[in-house]
Amino acid sequence: MIEQKLPLHYPSRLSLKSGIKETHLGLDVNDLQGVIYRFLSRLKALKVVVDGPLWVKSCGNVTAENDTVYMDYVFYVETTMATAFKSQFQQFEKFEVSPCVQVDYVGSVDTSHLAQSKMDVFSFERKLMESGDMYTAIHFDDGKYIKATYFRKIYVQ
Repeated sequence: MIEQKLPLHYPSRLSLKSGIKETHLGLDVNDLQGVIYRFLSRLKALKVVVDGPLWVKSCGNVTAENDTVYMDYVFYVETTMATAFKSQFQQFEKFEVSPCVQVDYVGSVDTSHLAQSKMDVFSFERKLMESGDMYTAIHFDDGKYIKATYFRKIYVQ
């Protein structure tokens, strides 16, 4: 069993090199895992060499209908091969998000929401204004345990 860990870092900075991305608007949150799997399978089938983990941006746009929650997501992978796949994927240039609150999470998939809760409490206690967007680097996910890094932008007042 992996012991749950939640170290928090502030201020932090997220920096991504250029690569490819895929945008999903109004995605049922229950379908997210399957859509991520299809995206990664497509990268593998096309033999895209990635330079790091999959990044998932959860956007602040949330809608709910009949007990179903929909959110906007953007998947990012850093790769030097982006131009070779411009007909199959959107491309992105290097970008940074700063300052951020960062939480490193290792533990059960079922309790990974604690990382977001820890960021919320930290920001509330310090009266920091957060953006609604969260960036998650998924380093390892076997369906039961996950190792991930979460970033959320903070607006400096």
